[in-house]
Amino acid sequence: MSRSLSPTAAAYPGFFAAFALIALRIVIGWHFFYEGVWKIETLSTNNRFTSEGYLRYASGPLGEVFRRMIPDVYGFEMLDIEAIEKDWTRRLEARARHYGFDEAQKAEAQKQLAAKLDEARSWFADPTNDLKIKRYKDDIAYILQIEQDSGSLWFELAAARDLRSAADATRRQLIGTVDGWANDLAASWDQLATPDQLETAGRYFPPTFDLWNNRLDWIDLATIVGLTACGFGLMAGLFTRLSLLGTIALLSLFYLSAPPFPGVPTSPMSEGHYLMVNKNLVELVACLVLLAFPTEYWVGLDAALFGARRRRKLAEAAARNQSDGDSPDGGLARHSHGDAPDNNGDAYDPESHQVGDPERTELASSPGRSQGY
Repeated sequence: MSRSLSPTAAAYPGFFAAFALIALRIVIGWHFFYEGVWKIETLSTNNRFTSEGYLRYASGPLGEVFRRMIPDVYGFEMLDIEAIEKDWTRRLEARARHYGFDEAQKAEAQKQLAAKLDEARSWFADPTNDLKIKRYKDDIAYILQIEQDSGSLWFELAAARDLRSAADATRRQLIGTVDGWANDLAASWDQLATPDQLETAGRYFPPTFDLWNNRLDWIDLATIVGLTACGFGLMAGLFTRLSLLGTIALLSLFYLSAPPFPGVPTSPMSEGHYLMVNKNLVELVACLVLLAFPTEYWVGLDAALFGARRRRKLAEAAARNQSDGDSPDGGLARHSHGDAPDNNGDAYDPESHQVGDPERTELASSPGRSQGY
């Protein structure tokens, strides 16, 4: 059997092409793996990774879909005194459990909480602050109305984008005030802990991932795990097909969160200048190319774990092809039964490898008869 008919030859493109494909798989894997590891390292710092920025500043047709993944994306709950009271009470209970506060410490912490809530109520009741909050909410309502209206004109959409930037600055200012109160409370509660409590329990830090109360933490965790696992799988050639599909899914989300389409505003989180094609799309297409080749069986852990079964199947297929190629009729015996005639009732002549009546064949091949005259 010729090498071109070999099942392994059909998959193996040659040394240089195989080397290039394996190198492409490894460098894409390293890119994703290091991104995941870097995000893991930030979890122990004060500047931990969060996907909020990419979701909040998502653009394009799916921009609002991505923004809605953020809990309280516009901060309306943090500008409501009742929601603030519930959140601060939950934080106090978490610290009290961590340090093991006694009744006197709990009473003092509750007193500090009540004083800060009174300060917050006075701030919200101030006419200037109240008007700023109302204008902010009205701006958000107007922006959503324009963006969701299919009949909005281009200049209305442009004005809405500019207004969104201004509204986001207002949101950061308002939410920053509320966060400042929460940080002051946390510091005062930590000071209530005795040296023995601090030595026993250690200083309190909010959980890295509050999966029960924050949907955004689920997204952050899924992003970190997805980047790390897919990157490692591509580098090591482990579950390579699944890793490629996961990588393609992540790259599709990254691309759609800020597509470089004409007329779509550039996200502040994007890098470089693109039109239709950006680095995410380039990497995505590269992964599609890798899906077309079994590189994991050339170099990778998949070859060690699953290569024997694949080699056995390839050997069986090669044996079948070899037996077909060695048959006297060149493999046509599979389709014939003895001297069965063809569809026109003519017999097959194994000597001349022609089908039909020998006399008619001779006449047809003689000069002047090739066109049927």
